[in-house]
Amino acid sequence: SCKARAMQRKRDYDPVEWTPYFDDSKDVKIGENTFHIYTTGNEGPTLVLLHGGGYSGLTWAEFT
Repeated sequence: SCKARAMQRKRDYDPVEWTPYFDDSKDVKIGENTFHIYTTGNEGPTLVLLHGGGYSGLTWAEFT
């Protein structure tokens, strides 16, 4: 049945690759803190997306 197949399906929680969604990946140091950021584009307003409940900053990958 459909329900039985859905229960057998293995969930994949591996993070996605960043390269299809962003142009660059880098670490930014502010004081003693280091933040890993992903950037894309160079036109239009700056939009900052902060993850909190997801696995990583790549939570926003498909939003871009």
